[in-house]
This record gives sequence, structure tokens and C-alpha cells, in this order.
Amino acid sequence: CGQARAEELVRQYGACFGDTAAAAARRVRPDKQLALCRYRFKKELVALAEALSGCPRQRAPRSPHVGFPQRELLKRYLSRTEAWPVQLELLPEGSPVEEMAPVNPVDNLEPTMEGPSLVERSHYCATRKRPQVAWVIHQLLAMMAAAGVSPESVCVVDVGCGRGDLALNLAVSLPQTAVVGLDVNSLSLQAAQRGAEERALANLEIRICNIGWILEQPSGLDLPPGRSLLFVGLHCCGGLADAIVELAHRHRALGFLCVTCCFLSNPGLRRRPPPALLPLSQGEDARVSPEEEEEWDEEAGPGAAEREGK
Repeated sequence: CGQARAEELVRQYGACFGDTAAAAARRVRPDKQLALCRYRFKKELVALAEALSGCPRQRAPRSPHVGFPQRELLKRYLSRTEAWPVQLELLPEGSPVEEMAPVNPVDNLEPTMEGPSLVERSHYCATRKRPQVAWVIHQLLAMMAAAGVSPESVCVVDVGCGRGDLALNLAVSLPQTAVVGLDVNSLSLQAAQRGAEERALANLEIRICNIGWILEQPSGLDLPPGRSLLFVGLHCCGGLADAIVELAHRHRALGFLCVTCCFLSNPGLRRRPPPALLPLSQGEDARVSPEEEEEWDEEAGPGAAEREGK
């Protein structure tokens, strides 16, 4: 029975592998059709093997990809989080995510995405990204309320805004709040700009921006005057979180909110926090020693300062 099923799968998917005409009829590139067929073929064979063996597939444990120096760096980051205690404001019970995040990130996916990638990414956007966006907006509103400022007197700067999943929702949910989206990826910003134009969002400004270059400029960012500033980053990878903290400090912002990921990414943006960033209650132990400064320079790699300047 198993051999017959395997032969059937080979005949079925073997025809699909060479069926470029069918792919063209559905306006699917032949190479994408081939990748999709291989993906389905593999899944079918795995399911068949599980059924014949009577035991589910087990993944072999993977060794961590983080080396010793990086682990020490992560420990140092972890110890410094005590300087800024996180006050979580959970979404109220029964709060509809659709109201807090009216712009669905699924609608903002790349139009060329298809097949398993589209299914997987759509599921992620609907079940994880959209609730994250709703939580960030709720958290920012709680920060405004705690500081005693109204949304119409605030400018929110979304650092690393990408295709605008957060920036678009901020501008729609808080029409009186000025929103500035920054990113270095011009293609992603084009999608964010299209979303702003389609919704006629006059309170949203999209800018292409190299944060590494901005940090080297004494003047910093050119932001709307007379407004309290909030810096936010959703999925701000590695050193981008350091950059957001420094920007918030430099512009004397009302506060900052970093939702981190990929802690070892963007090493060129890793910053040595100035003493003013750390509360006095932490004492000298919280400050950066000359030896630690040298370690940070070594971890950033040779020529890091020159790369940031460029």
C-alpha cells in the first residue's frame, strides 16, 4: 500500500514539475510553480512516512548559533534593562484588535508573494503582527496618559517603519497625532507611502533615513516643533534599539518604546550609552568603563565608526 501511494505521488507531482503551461495559465512563474510542487511533494512524503512508521517526525535539537562573545553581550544588555523598568499595559479584556489596529497588515504584504510563503505570512500577520500593533498603540496611549499629555500634542516617530504596518495604524487610530515613519529601505517605504496616500493620511510623513548617519549629526532629526516626542520601534533589530534610545535622549523625548528582536543584528548601530542615559540610582556600576568601551568597539568590528559615518 505504501509503495503504491509513493508511486502515485511521484506520477502526480512529476507531471506538475514539468507543467510550465499550467503555471503560465495561472500567471505563476515556472520556478515558483516548481518550488511549490517540491514543497507539497515533501509534505506528502513526510506524512506517508509517518503513517507507515506509526510515529511522528521528531526534529533533532539544534545547537545555538550564538557564540561566547555574543552571549556576554546579551548578558550585558539584560543587566542594563534594569535601568528602564518596563511597565506593561495589557489590552483591556475583550478589546477588539480590529478597532485598535484598523489597518490589517495582511493587506500590506508584497503583491508578488504567493504559495506557502503567502499562507504562512498571512497567518503570522493576522494572528501575531496585528495584535502586536494594537498592543503598541495601547501602550503609547498609556504613556501619554501617564505623562499628562494629549494625543494632539504628541509626535510619534516610528524608527524602522518598513512597509508601515505600525505607522499606518498609528495615523488612522490617532488622527490628531503627528506620525513620522523612518526607514532605510526605499522599496518598503514606497508601500508605506502608497498606504498613506490611499487613506489620505495628512498626519503621516514617510522619510527615507539612514539612522547610522543621523546619529553622527549633531542636529539629529528634523521633527515637528512644539510637540512632545515619543520614539517607537516594532521589531527593531539589535543595534536599532540602541539607536532609538539615543535618539530619544538626544531629542529629550517624552519616552521610548522598543519591541526588540534579532538582538545581534545591526552591530554598526550599537551605541555606548552616555552616563546621562542611566539613572543616578544605579551608581557607578551602571556606567560604562573604559575597558567595556574597548570591548564594544571590538564587537562592532574594525571600521565600524567609518561604516556608520557612511
